[in-house]
Amino acid sequence: MGIFDPPQVKITALPELTTLSAGDILPVVDVSDTSGGAAGTTKKITQSNLYNFGRYGDVAALATHRAARSNRHSAPHKILFIGHSFVEGSVSNVINECFVRRFRDLWRARFPVVNASGVASSVGGEGWVSDMQLWHPFTYTGGAVSRVSGANSAPYGMGLYSSEMPVGSTLSYTFTGTGVTVYTELRTGRGTLSASIDGGAAVTKSLVGVGFVDDMAPWVVATGLTPGTHTIVLTASVALCYVDGLFITNGDDTSGTWVYNGGHGGATSRDFNRAASGAVSLWTGYAAKYIIPQTVIICGPYNDWRLGGGSSTVDPPSSLAQFQILIDTFNAVPSASPDPSIILINEWRGGSTTLQADYYGGTAGYDQYTANMYTLEAQYPNVSILDLGLLVPPPFDDNALGLVYGDFVHPNTKGHAFIADMLVHLLAQ
Repeated sequence: MGIFDPPQVKITALPELTTLSAGDILPVVDVSDTSGGAAGTTKKITQSNLYNFGRYGDVAALATHRAARSNRHSAPHKILFIGHSFVEGSVSNVINECFVRRFRDLWRARFPVVNASGVASSVGGEGWVSDMQLWHPFTYTGGAVSRVSGANSAPYGMGLYSSEMPVGSTLSYTFTGTGVTVYTELRTGRGTLSASIDGGAAVTKSLVGVGFVDDMAPWVVATGLTPGTHTIVLTASVALCYVDGLFITNGDDTSGTWVYNGGHGGATSRDFNRAASGAVSLWTGYAAKYIIPQTVIICGPYNDWRLGGGSSTVDPPSSLAQFQILIDTFNAVPSASPDPSIILINEWRGGSTTLQADYYGGTAGYDQYTANMYTLEAQYPNVSILDLGLLVPPPFDDNALGLVYGDFVHPNTKGHAFIADMLVHLLAQ
């Protein structure tokens, strides 16, 4: 069933693959009809209704997600978000307003962990933390630490962000939790990181690797900490070090729902597939390799539509190819069996009419990128779509629903809450 759970109907006399046009009339049989399959009334199938006949209830598309959700009591259900400013948190500096974090909290409340004593708990750690474009959680001392933005250079870090630490510099972060994992980059010529929790004895890790880069390598610094507030301090020595981010757990060190935010404002599908010279894999390949998510949520092609052709080369055919690379990368991880459930979020057709006129193909160009999303859903048995373009139709100039900022594109607090609600509704089936 679809996201609104309409009255169930059964389409009859319809080939498996059928091209439908707007306004087509199809014969359907109402499920309540118990007369042995007698023909029911003829009903008009609109685009909106067809949305509700999508694969949201399809076992193949969401099977891995559902299995991981059910196993959350004994192992982490890992959910990875990839995308542009919607995922990072749009233009708000309040990180908890982002739909990714709202989804995390709603999801844990709906699907708590039941321990061996039968006690349910929705408590969980903060999850992924990094120095993002809109949110700077770390404190740096002792050197010119800089945030490296990979969208315009190299594929560093989750969400294409990483903290570059020269010798003698420190990175500190205070968190509430019971465990912390540091994600680093292993590379020829890199230095050594030391980690100390609450001023205790330091542990060290050499970041020297083989070749150009091995991104997103996890280093479990501590688990089983006393519940409460702790501070981790990382210190770079010997040579330059990179820290992609931290992952914080809080009573969910070995179970629960783990959420990773790979958002980067302004990024296109091509940015997340970019490989630096000499790299043995793509950024998404490292995320797939080390995180091994069972659920991958990819925010769609809005920036591809906005930038179109030119130097960005994300016109509709190129954009489709980039999304295929993303999906193939996660499906190709040997240790991830079966393939993860992948949800494509097709954004609403935001922006004023004047703004949209400057996008690739103008207003009509949006439909080409949207069609790509449905092509991908048809191509891959593990792909589903959350189509915000159908849930929130244009025009956007009046912001009648109050879901976006004054640019008529980015979700505001209400808009982020709306996306989180719709995503929970979809994935909770």
